[in-house]
Amino acid sequence: MYQISTPLAPAAIGPYCQAVAKRDTLYVSGCIGLDAKTMQLEAGLEAQTDKALHNMVEILRAGGSSIDRVMKVTVFLTDMAHFARANEVFSKYFGDHKPARACVAVKQLPKNALFELDAIAEIGSKAAGTVSTPLAPAAIGPYCQAVAKRDTLYVSGCIGLDA
Repeated sequence: MYQISTPLAPAAIGPYCQAVAKRDTLYVSGCIGLDAKTMQLEAGLEAQTDKALHNMVEILRAGGSSIDRVMKVTVFLTDMAHFARANEVFSKYFGDHKPARACVAVKQLPKNALFELDAIAEIGSKAAGTVSTPLAPAAIGPYCQAVAKRDTLYVSGCIGLDA
């Protein structure tokens, strides 16, 4: 296991690193909308979401991965009313790639951010594949039901909906 660090994304604001790589998997720590140079938080949900995703992309690159190799994302919002607006920005980064994803509302985020995400991505040459079943509800955002990588299944967040 080794730590990943890049000056193109904000330094960690606590006792952790930007990411950790182990074998063929990269674990990206939570990213918020901080500017890497000033360490100031962007203003507004869309700007924070865009900057957090930009920071994640820089960390992915530093770790030898890319956005199209992300298998699992967890999104943290301070208000679920921001869900659709955050999804719009999220979609611009991920395009047709749909990782497994969970989205949760939290009371507060570091630096009073409105949006945060972490990610698990593949590195190396062994590709992951998406998993889909008609027996469960379809994803309601820019993500898939699950992603399989070797002996691990990353399942998107599930809520009580009928298929």
